[in-house]
Amino acid sequence: MKKPNKVESLSKHEALIYAIFRNNPYKGLSVQDIWTILERDFQTLSIRTIYRMVENLQKKKVVFCMDIREGIRLFSLTNKYHVQLCCSKCGWIEDIDLQQSKVFYQLYDTIGDPSMIGGRMILSGVCKQCT
Repeated sequence: MKKPNKVESLSKHEALIYAIFRNNPYKGLSVQDIWTILERDFQTLSIRTIYRMVENLQKKKVVFCMDIREGIRLFSLTNKYHVQLCCSKCGWIEDIDLQQSKVFYQLYDTIGDPSMIGGRMILSGVCKQCT
């Protein structure tokens, strides 16, 4: 018997929130960000429901809490690997898809194991415009 895919077993509301993460694959989203996107698209879910659905997606290992900024949790898809380049002077940030990079395969060969579900690396420095 085929093992059910974790994405196939999502409720209607979970699938709606999962679609938002899929459309913003390398962006950390807060519950407030999700609510704003839903409001913009004329969808109505309460903040409480969004919190519950994000918690459910975490339990199903579809999303993970990637960061906490100023007390606000940011979530991202678990199957995405990326690097953030950050300028320590002006705050400029660029996201790079690590799966499209040779570095990903080198890292995976070194530390990879079947339970690895996501990853994030932040590289700090000074951008060209600030040097």
